[in-house]
Amino acid sequence: MTGDSGGKDSDSGVETFTATVEYLPDDDARPIEIGGPALTLRSPGTLVVDHHPRIGLETRIRVSASGSFWLRILSVAIESYGAEEVNSEDLRNVRVIDLLRQHLPPLAGWTPFTSHALASETFSSAIRDQWPSPGAMGEVARTYNVALALRLHPIKAVTDAFGISRSTAHRWINQCRESGLIVSG
Repeated sequence: MTGDSGGKDSDSGVETFTATVEYLPDDDARPIEIGGPALTLRSPGTLVVDHHPRIGLETRIRVSASGSFWLRILSVAIESYGAEEVNSEDLRNVRVIDLLRQHLPPLAGWTPFTSHALASETFSSAIRDQWPSPGAMGEVARTYNVALALRLHPIKAVTDAFGISRSTAHRWINQCRESGLIVSG
């Protein structure tokens, strides 16, 4: 999730860069399971995204665990590397929840996902074929719990991730809940 800034695309001559993203836990941070064991972060801490919302700026989002299932946003700051000022358009262009959803799961060692899909069709098919094995139930519960922690719609995350209907997702989620794999929502 880290990279260097700079360079020009040799074909187009357009300036290119790779943003550096890191999560910096406070010195007194402790490991917290956000949405269950699928997403463990040291909390509180700060997500730092270089070159966001534009090149030369850095966005810092301070978060803390709020109970076991939510991230609480404590503060958002935008800083300039150079002489350019941060303007009101920069402030409007920071999508805090999107940055948390995009960057925290991989930084915590979990497969990143979007609202469209969590896994490849092969993986999704394997989960459907193995249902209700403990491994399949664990993946569904993990998907639900992480979606809940990141303030996504957890049922939609499960339907999208595993290519199942809404009614099947409800049934699977209820089975996970009955097994103690989902304890909230």
